[in-house]
Amino acid sequence: MLALIKSKKLPLLLVNNKSDLPDFKALGGEYSAALSFSTANAENAEVILNALNTLKPQAEKQILLDDKIKKGDIVVLVCPIDSAAPKDRLILPQVKTIRNILDNRAVCVVLQPEELEDFLKLNLPVKLVITDSQAFKQVGKIVPPQIPLTSFSILFSRLKGNLPLYLKSINVIENLKDGDEILILESCNHSANTCDDIGRVKLPKLISAKSGKKLDFKVVAGLEPLPDDLTSYALAVQCGGCMITKNQLKQRVEKLIEAGVPVSNYGVVIAYCNGILPRVSEMF
Repeated sequence: MLALIKSKKLPLLLVNNKSDLPDFKALGGEYSAALSFSTANAENAEVILNALNTLKPQAEKQILLDDKIKKGDIVVLVCPIDSAAPKDRLILPQVKTIRNILDNRAVCVVLQPEELEDFLKLNLPVKLVITDSQAFKQVGKIVPPQIPLTSFSILFSRLKGNLPLYLKSINVIENLKDGDEILILESCNHSANTCDDIGRVKLPKLISAKSGKKLDFKVVAGLEPLPDDLTSYALAVQCGGCMITKNQLKQRVEKLIEAGVPVSNYGVVIAYCNGILPRVSEMF
């Protein structure tokens, strides 16, 4: 277990929580550095708490749009409100993107696909358009080529995931065979009781149509463990990971890499299947 923790470069603190018992008073080898503690009497609890504080990793700067926009820039967010949208609210990637735009003192315009064309006719200096990946096909036809275009899912795969890996793995779709198994990985536990569910309905339809093959799909939701045997999967498609930490997503993707499974992302796959991946990944 120690070797596994160290191999993943995780913060580590060893505590001998039975140090009041004779057989556990002195531990040797790798365990000699363990802090003495006793669950029977917690007199030195403060020592343990202080040691835990020293393990806090340096906060990593989370870059969403900070290197792409500046004060005064106009950023348009296209947020479809369909049967898959949560009632009376926006989804987390949309909310976090709005906040990031405001933090950079830029101007945020939020609208649905049907209003996009009329807004662009105002000829304002739009810096960037970000859309829900599911509206790529419609939005891609409306936004002129001189305006950069991407999606929330691709944006978050850059923030938390491994966008270069996702882009590199996408060509696997062209080589899929009948009967290949595809692993769909969503990181939230939203209700899937909708005919428009992206992981269970839309992605399988898109991938099947693009590959022209009969494929088998398995969905892993939330933080459910990955299947024990990953070697049978021809491709894994991970969501943007907005509901989990960067480290949780990293651990999941690393397991797939170790098993030799190509990994891509919801937004990357949808863009690829709609023929606009070069355009929506160009800015990164």
